[in-house]
Amino acid sequence: MTRNSAIKTAAVGAACLAVGAGGGILGDAGAKEHGGHHAQRGQHAKHAKGAAKRLARAVHVEAVVPGKEGFRTITIDRGFLTARDGAQLTLRQGTPKKTWRTQTFTVPAGAKVRRDRASATLDDLKTGDIVRIVHGAKKTRVLAHVPHRR
Repeated sequence: MTRNSAIKTAAVGAACLAVGAGGGILGDAGAKEHGGHHAQRGQHAKHAKGAAKRLARAVHVEAVVPGKEGFRTITIDRGFLTARDGAQLTLRQGTPKKTWRTQTFTVPAGAKVRRDRASATLDDLKTGDIVRIVHGAKKTRVLAHVPHRR
């Protein structure tokens, strides 16, 4: 082997080593950052749990979901009950300290109502309850509970 070919071989080997090491580092970083298949199992559950907590506190959500006959839109509104007049519920949407908006919703006849996980009627809802109205194409549910006092 001549001196030139030995230098070329060493250069190619060093380049392959550098590319391989760089690819390994980038691949590892991508797995950690984006939850790739090399990331720890617990990370997926931790991120999903955090996302579920944030979604549970959402004040307004519109989601398009696949169904048997195509796609349907589901709307979720959540807030503090400020007034009730028959089938109309007025919610102050936001956090205990900040208001995003105040809106009145008309609950259709036949809607399922629950308060503190028990079957209820709209008359059972109390001012100050946290109310979540889930409205789909065919069904509406009203879920209410007493806010936790700290």
